[in-house]
Amino acid sequence: HGRIVVNAVTIETASRAFDFFKKKGLEKEMLMINIARTRGVDMRGGLNLFSANNPVFIITGSLS
Repeated sequence: HGRIVVNAVTIETASRAFDFFKKKGLEKEMLMINIARTRGVDMRGGLNLFSANNPVFIITGSLS
């Protein structure tokens, strides 16, 4: 009993991991996590906005 976890930053790696778990007959799940950080946009007014970072994919596989 256990769980295999793959963290990926490219769509291709996430897809390969998901397909691998499928071929092995594992119960699979994929999550996509998005993070954004604030950054200043106006030196005079002190305005800020969120700037998105690239997503991270978390793929898990386990026996059903």
